[in-house]
Amino acid sequence: MIKIAAFVIISLFLIIFLRDTKREFAIILTVACAIILFVTVADDLYSVAQSIYNLSSGMNNVHSYIALMLKILGISLIAQFVSDLCRDAGE
Repeated sequence: MIKIAAFVIISLFLIIFLRDTKREFAIILTVACAIILFVTVADDLYSVAQSIYNLSSGMNNVHSYIALMLKILGISLIAQFVSDLCRDAGE
């Protein structure tokens, strides 16, 4: 957890520094850092989703609702990320 926080803080400082000098590199670095961060926490996200699925296994007709809610959550997170990226890029 501390490694992830340190990575985010260092990336943030690099992005802020590059935003003033080379804006296009700052955007590329933002996307690269986001991908690295997602890959780093993807295993934890999978275990959370698996735990939710296991908790719902005892209930009837809940699997489809939980799967739908996880898909909606994923789509909304991706849309928010793209929106923030476009806002940072000035689009």
